[in-house]
Amino acid sequence: MRGKVFIIYDDPIMGNLLEAQLCEEGFEAEYFNNSNELQDKIQQAEPDKSHKTVIVADMITPDTDGYEIHRLLRQNSDTANIPFVFLSSEPEQSDQPDNFRTGADNYISKPFKIEDLLNHIETAMERAEKASSFESLTEFTGDLAQMSLSDVLEIAELNHKTGELSLHGPEGENIGSAFFTGGRLTAAQTDTLEGEEAFYDLMSEEKGYFEFHNREIDIPEQISAADNMTVLRNAKFLLDESRSFYDTFTEQDVSLDIISEKIPPEIEDKAGKDHLRKILEMIDAGQTVREMITSGEMSRPGAGYALNLLLNADIIAVAENSVQNAEDEEDKHEHEGHDPESEDFFSNPRSSVSDAETFPMIEESLLKALNTFESRSVNGVLEIRDREEKAAICFHKGHIVHAYYGSVTGKKALYRIFSGKGGMLVFHPRSVTDENTVSDSLKVLLDEGNREVKTLQRLKQSSFEKLLHVNHEMLEKFSDIQTRPSLKYTLSLAKQHNKVRDIIDASRMTDLQTYKHLLYLFQRGILIFEPEKKPPIQLITDSAADLPADIISGRNIMVTPISVTIGKKVYQDGTDSIPSDFYPLLKNSDSFPKISLPGEDELQQLFGTIIPEKDIFAIFTSEKLSNISAHAMNVREKNYDEYLKQRQEGEKNSLQFEITDSQQVSLGTGLLVMEAADRIEKGESMAQLTDYINKIIPKLQVFFVTETLAYLHRGGWVSKSGGFINNLLRLRPILALRDGEVTMIDQVRGSKNAQLLVTELIQQSLDQPGTAIKAGIMHANAPKRANQMRNLLETHLNCESIVMSHIGTAVGTHCGPGTVAVAYFPLLNKE
Repeated sequence: MRGKVFIIYDDPIMGNLLEAQLCEEGFEAEYFNNSNELQDKIQQAEPDKSHKTVIVADMITPDTDGYEIHRLLRQNSDTANIPFVFLSSEPEQSDQPDNFRTGADNYISKPFKIEDLLNHIETAMERAEKASSFESLTEFTGDLAQMSLSDVLEIAELNHKTGELSLHGPEGENIGSAFFTGGRLTAAQTDTLEGEEAFYDLMSEEKGYFEFHNREIDIPEQISAADNMTVLRNAKFLLDESRSFYDTFTEQDVSLDIISEKIPPEIEDKAGKDHLRKILEMIDAGQTVREMITSGEMSRPGAGYALNLLLNADIIAVAENSVQNAEDEEDKHEHEGHDPESEDFFSNPRSSVSDAETFPMIEESLLKALNTFESRSVNGVLEIRDREEKAAICFHKGHIVHAYYGSVTGKKALYRIFSGKGGMLVFHPRSVTDENTVSDSLKVLLDEGNREVKTLQRLKQSSFEKLLHVNHEMLEKFSDIQTRPSLKYTLSLAKQHNKVRDIIDASRMTDLQTYKHLLYLFQRGILIFEPEKKPPIQLITDSAADLPADIISGRNIMVTPISVTIGKKVYQDGTDSIPSDFYPLLKNSDSFPKISLPGEDELQQLFGTIIPEKDIFAIFTSEKLSNISAHAMNVREKNYDEYLKQRQEGEKNSLQFEITDSQQVSLGTGLLVMEAADRIEKGESMAQLTDYINKIIPKLQVFFVTETLAYLHRGGWVSKSGGFINNLLRLRPILALRDGEVTMIDQVRGSKNAQLLVTELIQQSLDQPGTAIKAGIMHANAPKRANQMRNLLETHLNCESIVMSHIGTAVGTHCGPGTVAVAYFPLLNKE
């Protein structure tokens, strides 16, 4: 028997069905329709075996709720270590992510697949069993990198521990403490905070170690929450929200301005009046974002959440006189003999923020035209030529009164025009009185349009291709939808068009408004995704492809990780962000870091798990720069007969297993992987896929600009010759990949000159001017230069798409900080 599962569910039919399915899977399962029966049954279970028992509980049950059952059982030491799997679908739970857990508990959203529920049950049992191993220990310690604070909270709660949990930094410095009585978190303290705020601050710690000391607690109770679940739930929410803020607001050494004194009541309710007061006082005092976050006035997650709310509500904004980026200063003064006029220009602070800076998502040429037409009160039509769809904006006395983009009109069309790039602006003076689909002022339209374009660009485009259908059972529970016109309208579109993109295109509302309404309906289970058919070919690459995490998660891509060791520090390559201490350690390291590639045993295990169900198409980093491709080919050759036997046992007589040397690195490989993923999604065969990728490889090129050749030389990617001249003259090396090897192209002064030359090299490489390309830009801790490179490509080249990414630790070790690279290929045909 795999263990006991007690089910409490609001629907007897579904409860009994779950009971039968779990019994078939080898569990001893039993369904209860009320909590009293469940608690009586739990009391009969043997306490020493309770970690083999899991409770699957609906959030809302006939006589109480799942949280209440959880709270009552946690209060009893005999039942405290029984894990829960919560079934969530009600509106009040919609803000809880599916993978959030409290202690050994898991959440799974309805509707769910039985195999997903089985995974949650197994995970909960394993975590409860692990926690029970600490039951006899009165004191224990551990590394925060391996066991998070929520894990330790689980141990204390499930084992009814009483004592002090102290957290220490990597150097042994004291961070703070949390205090437990009978497993319940009752108090927390840091140098400046106490109670829940202190606990939220402690939850953000990811480095250092912890110590638990069993002792009586005489500190007055500071945390009023009835159970640990409530505190953890709040902490998780703040951490997620603040992490979103920190990910998007990367420049923290800037000041803010208060641009509106009126704070909506809903923001006060969410962040708390006291928090907002402190934030606004610090802004008035001229403190930077970093100073506010680390002020000790509130927890770091709490500060990030409050700032995020205020920024999104346009109550605060970045101050015009904020500190300029250090990279700008370096570019201005990196060598002698610069243009004196440039010196004068840069030495004078800007007097105001231009429209291009206020509305960065809208092309500057279009902004100037709109402002000019308003100031001159013109009548006429501004045509935007050379776009994918016929596009124009109509003016009456300088005001925008109508816009169209293909068959779309009004603000929806206007914002699509804002989101586009390029095209010739042609103005036709004439009277415009027929159409009146836009009425807002230019300032309102620019503000709203800029925010819409920015938000839509952050969304995963792959989600727009998802298929939706209406869950009528959930629709009946949310009858108030029929009284809300916008939601009712969106729902009617979803009944006509099941693809997200088609629904957005058909809507009269703007794209972002429609997307938000779809998201609302999806979060409440009224709209659900249709199950995706698993593609028959599994795509594999290595982490040196430097693909962003959102692209990997949205496609049929597996990534084999590479690890980098500097001294005693080990970094796992392939994450979407680079650890903040990586490049400082790399700069100060006397020896070249150790690069650990996936070995043949690891690859053999990976291939073995895929082959029974799918064929394999692997694209790896250039074999002249990495041995991954060679390892994979050896594994395929040694084990092919065994793999084929596995396929035949699965009633499949053939095996297709392709390994391709990309002859590239970083997004050079990544672009090939993305193309392959799209082709697999379209259902292409292995032969079609192989032929297409092999046609792209000789056309794909990578140019990159580095600060120095030192890292490339240390890693063996270039010879030492030329490096001394580079260092002496402070030139920026421009390199390329030729036949899978790094080759020096040129050296120039200054990153801006280097980027201009890269743009020229790309133009020269194209057979015809204006040829459409797909491109990727990656950088090693140089986001501003990467954005400058993007602006150049969008201005001078016909870019169908541009992917932005970090250079990961594996490639970053070889090229060094400050590197910016461009990968691209011309489209073989217009798709």
